[in-house]
Amino acid sequence: MKSIKSKKVFLLVLSTLILLTLASQCPALFPKEVEAEAKAFDPDKDEALVAWFSFEGDLSEKTGKFEAAKVIGDKIGKTPKEEKVSFVEGISGKAVYLDGEGGILLPEDLVKGYSYTISFWMKADVFTPWTPVFFGAYDVSNWISIPPYHPGVKGGSYLLWSFSGYWYDGILDVSFKPETWYHVAVVVRRGDAAVYVNGKYTLSKIQINGMEDPTGKIADIFSRKPGGIFTLGVNWWDQPYKGAIDELRIYSRALTMNEIKILYERR
Repeated sequence: MKSIKSKKVFLLVLSTLILLTLASQCPALFPKEVEAEAKAFDPDKDEALVAWFSFEGDLSEKTGKFEAAKVIGDKIGKTPKEEKVSFVEGISGKAVYLDGEGGILLPEDLVKGYSYTISFWMKADVFTPWTPVFFGAYDVSNWISIPPYHPGVKGGSYLLWSFSGYWYDGILDVSFKPETWYHVAVVVRRGDAAVYVNGKYTLSKIQINGMEDPTGKIADIFSRKPGGIFTLGVNWWDQPYKGAIDELRIYSRALTMNEIKILYERR
């Protein structure tokens, strides 16, 4: 009996070694995401970096692919009281500061596919229900939102929230404190979403139309057609965000966990 068990253990170890050898010698057998991670990841020069807003005293986009963002009122489509915005000390240099009375309209076409990464730093003064830090939509019936506080979630945890024919709730197992910097990264890979806070995976539960569904996918909103509406701090309905936002980056692919950690540690 002992010899049989020993043989099974030996075969298991041998098969594991063979797989590891194949993995090192035959990268074509594995997904492109793994191949990309094997290379040195430079967040500033990665080919998938679509847009980068560093907010170093202005609203310009650093890659040069887009025009600068614009100040808007307290709802999408509203005129601002003043067409200027403040800048404060950020996580890296300066950060844009929203005073709770308006938001920022970003350029169109920031997200165009069904795989993407949205990364930013935030420091909220206060938490108000459903207020988005980042919001993306085509219209009032097709959108995603990243609000720091949702009263329908136990503890008011951060949420990845979406509607496009059905409700998607991505609930996090963390709560947030005001006046504290947090790095947030939302990664979508063909509908499968992951959320990282300060470099750690934090998505604890997915709900579709209010019912728990671990395999639930966020809707494919942005690959349908060009354009889109992208904002910081405001949507069509809720109280505007009050606080600082820094280092907004959009990538056209799903970054890996290790790449998210690199982004977080790059302060």
